[in-house]
Amino acid sequence: MANERGAILAGIKGALRLHRDLSVREQVEGAGGRIDVFGDVARLGATLMFQPLDKLLGAYLPADQQAEEAGVLVTTQRPLSVQRFTAAHELGHLWMRHNPSLDDDGILRRAPFSAGAKGVDLQEREADAFASMYLVPSWIVALHMRQQGWTPADFTDPRVMYQASLRFGASYATGANPRAKTNRLPIYITKRTKKAA
Repeated sequence: MANERGAILAGIKGALRLHRDLSVREQVEGAGGRIDVFGDVARLGATLMFQPLDKLLGAYLPADQQAEEAGVLVTTQRPLSVQRFTAAHELGHLWMRHNPSLDDDGILRRAPFSAGAKGVDLQEREADAFASMYLVPSWIVALHMRQQGWTPADFTDPRVMYQASLRFGASYATGANPRAKTNRLPIYITKRTKKAA
């Protein structure tokens, strides 16, 4: 993780590798729907706990000499879409063998694919990019576009974006809102779905 761009690319590659290793695409395409991020944490052998957390969204504790298995903690005090993103962020820490991490709501304010965030640790940039790519890869966008009959142009309509966010299990407010300054989804959809379709 020599630089920010490298951290973002490492996170993206890590997410795609885990999709491959766990056959995530085949599972989603077979059953339809969204990625089971909570189940995937457990499939990697980590303990997943949901607890009310005052100032944290989640935490990652790696396995060590005192703990036989890694742990992922997710707050119960946020909506499911935020819990899913938090779990994916912590899954990124787990999969990429990061140091322990306590994550507050800063993970929701950062644009995962935009370089230039001041003061953000490269490990966190990597986990942000991992989480975004893990939950909404191009192939799942293409899958839902085919199922719903959507075109890239449809993603300029807030109603379609809202429906898409529900189907992806992502937060409309933080990732799919066309008015959000960190939103990259319409650009991402236009560029990526042609390759995945």
